[in-house]
Amino acid sequence: MFRGHRSRYGAVFFNREYGRWADPAGGFGAMYLGAADYCSFAEAFVQGTSQRFVSQSLLDASCLCPVVASRSLQLVDLTAGPQLMSIGADNRICDGPHDVSQRWARALWEHPARPDGLYYRSRNAPEFCSIALFDRVETLLQSNGSQNVLVSPDDLGRLLDYFGCALLP
Repeated sequence: MFRGHRSRYGAVFFNREYGRWADPAGGFGAMYLGAADYCSFAEAFVQGTSQRFVSQSLLDASCLCPVVASRSLQLVDLTAGPQLMSIGADNRICDGPHDVSQRWARALWEHPARPDGLYYRSRNAPEFCSIALFDRVETLLQSNGSQNVLVSPDDLGRLLDYFGCALLP
């Protein structure tokens, strides 16, 4: 798993205030990751960028690094129709209004199976999958910011090329 984030927050950070899968009542937080570095790059740095520019100053203040869990995580799979239908939903919970997603997140967080999080298609790069982890797994996660993909010219070039982005100073 990869997390793209501003360095001031650290790689393991659960947003308890806002986000598609965060609890609006603040009862739990969610951390957003990509199953691949491409996904995290798109979600954290290309999001909403119609001109396809990414600023070097943003990347300098950011990190894109792997996050590992000390055990296998149990994720609710929201990537395909059968999985969504089995819970009585469709893809609007992943791409529609946040208040709907947040109500689903609360219901899934409260489920007796106690899932660790959600697995769903990335909004900005739907060929990849995203992961929203609930804060109950915080102690299981580790990351090393020194493995920042953004500082490798080859890796950064690969990501920029894939999304057709230009790097601005």
